[in-house]
Amino acid sequence: RDLAPGSPARGQPWIARDGSGMSSQIVTCEQAYNLLSAQWVPMIEAATSLWGKEAYTRLSTAQAAAKLKQDIPVVASAFTG
Repeated sequence: RDLAPGSPARGQPWIARDGSGMSSQIVTCEQAYNLLSAQWVPMIEAATSLWGKEAYTRLSTAQAAAKLKQDIPVVASAFTG
């Protein structure tokens, strides 16, 4: 089920990394959804090598990351139909 785009009438804390450490502010759920959506793909890409190496320990880091990217859609399909 899609949770987007978030309510513009409800708020939540948003904690973000910035140049000096962390910052915190209150944003609407809609803003938080958009902020998270913009960061989602870069965060996954940044961690793919680490996750791949954890899953496929006998492969090189690059091979493990590529295998993970190849296998994730197959596993997702098996669990979600």
